[in-house]
Amino acid sequence: TVLNTRPRLRGQQLTRALLQAGASVWVQPAILTVMRTLSTRERAWVTAARDYDLAILTSPAAAEHLCEGMGWVGRFGVPSPATVITMGAATTESVEELGWKVYGSPRRGNSDALLDYLDREELLNPGCRVLYMRAEEGRDEVPKLLEEEGLEVDLVLPYRTLPLAHPPLPEAPKVDVITFTSPSTVASFLEINPWRESWIALAIGPTTADACQDAGMTRRVVADDPNPAGLVKALTKFLTFNR
Repeated sequence: TVLNTRPRLRGQQLTRALLQAGASVWVQPAILTVMRTLSTRERAWVTAARDYDLAILTSPAAAEHLCEGMGWVGRFGVPSPATVITMGAATTESVEELGWKVYGSPRRGNSDALLDYLDREELLNPGCRVLYMRAEEGRDEVPKLLEEEGLEVDLVLPYRTLPLAHPPLPEAPKVDVITFTSPSTVASFLEINPWRESWIALAIGPTTADACQDAGMTRRVVADDPNPAGLVKALTKFLTFNR
């Protein structure tokens, strides 16, 4: 049995993929994303998006709550920057549905992979103006590294992540695997549930896997591709060799 902790709407694709693979699935979202009111400066930066050389969006929620915060319905209300980079296939899908063409996305969803991708694509150019969009509580590592490379970064924070309160998991029905799709889902889940050694942590990428490791989760599986298919593939491979 797999416990899917992803927010309910965004977790539907993962739930379907797990069911198709023959797993039993229990859905209990660990977090909720909510719009954050943008500052006057943030609104001005977004309004002038077409003047930027590069935009980086780190999650579907960044794109969706950006539209909500700017008062746009169903589509971005301004032309895109010259180049749009996303983190993960779900973010790409969300951004393009809202009307910005995505240039590309690193294969793995961590800071090293992003910087390697930008370098490989010759996008780390000193003086380049970057519009970087992430959660309010997100890490500052990437913006700081970009600034160290000489890029000018304006940080827009369209949303915040809140924990969802649930009763602690009962001993039955038995849960074998817990999915984690961000460090915030790890933190929120552990606020309520002490970790059990019998559980397997299924992480969507290396940053989330690091959060699992820091929390003392010894049985960890990390997806090579940060999407539902990648999670299912990683779990299937792990269970095949660890029966």
